[in-house]
Amino acid sequence: MKEITNIHLAKTPFRVEVEAKHALGAYLASIQQRMHAEPEAMREIEARMVELLAERGVTRDGVVTAEDVTALRRQMGEPREFASDAAAEEDDAALRDAAEAASAGGAPKQLMRDTDHAVIGGVCAGVAAYFGVSPLWIRLLAIISPFMTFGTAMLIYIVMWLSVPPAVTASDKLRMAGKPVTFDSLKKAAAEPAGSSQAAQTAAKVLRIMIGCGVLMMALGAVVALIVGGVISAAAISRMGDFAAQGWLWLAYGCAVLGGVALTALLSLGAWSIFAWRLKRPVGIAMLAMLLVGAIAVSGLAVGGMNAGMSLERQMRDVQRTKVVDLADASTVRVDGTTRASYGGYAEKPRIEVDYLQMKGVTEPTVTVAKDGSRAIVTVQHDTCRDRYDIFSACTYSPKDYVSVRVYGPSPQIMEADHRPDVVTDRP
Repeated sequence: MKEITNIHLAKTPFRVEVEAKHALGAYLASIQQRMHAEPEAMREIEARMVELLAERGVTRDGVVTAEDVTALRRQMGEPREFASDAAAEEDDAALRDAAEAASAGGAPKQLMRDTDHAVIGGVCAGVAAYFGVSPLWIRLLAIISPFMTFGTAMLIYIVMWLSVPPAVTASDKLRMAGKPVTFDSLKKAAAEPAGSSQAAQTAAKVLRIMIGCGVLMMALGAVVALIVGGVISAAAISRMGDFAAQGWLWLAYGCAVLGGVALTALLSLGAWSIFAWRLKRPVGIAMLAMLLVGAIAVSGLAVGGMNAGMSLERQMRDVQRTKVVDLADASTVRVDGTTRASYGGYAEKPRIEVDYLQMKGVTEPTVTVAKDGSRAIVTVQHDTCRDRYDIFSACTYSPKDYVSVRVYGPSPQIMEADHRPDVVTDRP
């Protein structure tokens, strides 16, 4: 049985065979000597080794064998291929030319989040790097798209924030840019300053704070609207005892409250993530859950509101009544009051028809006809919204719709329509 010891690569612990440890140590020492690599570059090279070991099934605390070390050397190449001395370069000129020719077409790009140039989560910067465009255009699209997709784009952004891995190591950033992962490229990537300039970082921080404050204010506004609107709506619906639509309105009310709570929670979690500048997986899952709850609430609100409207319409038709009053031989008709009046159509003998709603608490309109020769003066007295206050009563519909008068006679001229501006004459 081979002796096993411990080793760390890029701060990742492994168990390793003693023989393999010596071979790996000599390999790393040769890389550092040949490339004159700085500690940062060596850490990136070790991180690349960890990735290659994971591809072979050797993960954290796994056993690294001599075969694994041989595979690493075969995949990463020998240090002499990147030697800085002239002799080595001359000896391996053909090998170097072949490597350059192989990498000329570029390496396959990998979609990752560019956290070095992130404004929120690095999703837009990563997408921009993948497609080779300016991050500005992707960010403008991300700002506009939620309004065009009814919030679907925001859901996609959160999913990508949770699922797309960040480009942490130098090898990650090389793959994100579609560059080959070699000793030389790792060394150059490690030598480059991380992130953007100080001015850009400051601007991004200010922008994040502004966005976070805006989202927080939206959350506070949602809380106020939820409390005030909830109290007023509940009081109004509770006064609808005579309406069959009350049950559907309570359903719509419950869905609206549920949607408001989900929206408030979503905005609060979003504001916290922006200020903290990280999106933990539980928080992201909670935000997705709130979006799902909001979608269900909107569906329930639509169903409840639509059914409530249809129920109200049916009930209004059920309680509609018509009172018919004959006007004998009247040649002209005058309708006094604020009641809506119109010409109903031809009739040999003049008459009026008064349409009204017979509801609890609403008195039946009184129709009085006074004669002035051949002229009939009709007065209709009824409840109006000025006489009684009930947010859910016939007064919800305007007084002109609550009671209306139709005049029938040999011709439309039977009506006197010019004495009041609120009297309407419908010509056939």
